[in-house]
Amino acid sequence: STCDEEKISNAEQKKKMHTCSACSKQYKKQRHLRLHFARKHTNKDDWSHKCTECGKVFADQEILQRHKLSHDKTYKAVCQIGDCRKEYKSTSALSKHRQQAHGINKPPKENRKKYCCEVSDCDANFSKHHLLKQHSYQHTAVPPFPCSKCDKRFLTLSHKVRHEKIHNGYSCKMCSINCSTWSLLRRHIATEHKEVNKCDECGLSFKQPSQLKQHLQVHSEKRQVFKCTKCEKTYVNKYNFKMHFKIVHLNEKKFQCTHTGCNKIFAYKKSLKTHELIHQEDYVPLPKKTRCDKLSCLSRITGFNHEKALLPEVA
Repeated sequence: STCDEEKISNAEQKKKMHTCSACSKQYKKQRHLRLHFARKHTNKDDWSHKCTECGKVFADQEILQRHKLSHDKTYKAVCQIGDCRKEYKSTSALSKHRQQAHGINKPPKENRKKYCCEVSDCDANFSKHHLLKQHSYQHTAVPPFPCSKCDKRFLTLSHKVRHEKIHNGYSCKMCSINCSTWSLLRRHIATEHKEVNKCDECGLSFKQPSQLKQHLQVHSEKRQVFKCTKCEKTYVNKYNFKMHFKIVHLNEKKFQCTHTGCNKIFAYKKSLKTHELIHQEDYVPLPKKTRCDKLSCLSRITGFNHEKALLPEVA
């Protein structure tokens, strides 16, 4: 059978593979085994390849060189296939795009490696080795992934990895502290390494880097504006412009209130949920918000104070 042929080819291929002496993982290339061993089986305190830009330390020079590209703002990995000129910050991201969008270096399904179950009368096969090990539980009733620190065993690889972090703790990449839980690490980063996305031009700060990036268009000499051809309204955000056109000019509203006697239709699901509150027996209207001098997030991003623009001029 096809699966029997796969078992023979898999056995032949195993002889050519490079096996990790610590965890028995196998790699086709010696270089990949070296990188794996450096990252997974060496003490982080012994890592000596340090980035001069951010201070991060790595297990191998090759990994460090790959990381340094993230600091090079001019570096762009460009897809050269056909007319596609999509740009990516790393070669790994470009390789993923080439596989998913263009099918490059991605073998057809019938030629992809299969991991077949070696139990007689079982023709199950899998694309990943850890899925085959997970399947073995059906025959042995023994969870196939043991913890390297204690006697616990797990059905899936992800559960094993998550559990082992309890023994190792969660290390902060920006300092030497080690937290016992993920939530404590998140709290530590939020308080000790709070990232401030601040505009160098006007001093405004934002929670998200994407908001700062959008805001920086305010200070640029050339600013892209999307103008509606129907009513001449302008938008600095393409998504907002598209939603305006669909809702106002095409009247695309698909969220309808199902309450008896109410036929209101809304463009957004969130608007419908807010509206449905008025049909509840214990509904109490929220007090109207009073205007204040604090800029809204939208105003800070776009550079236009919508609230003050609505206020009448003072003589």
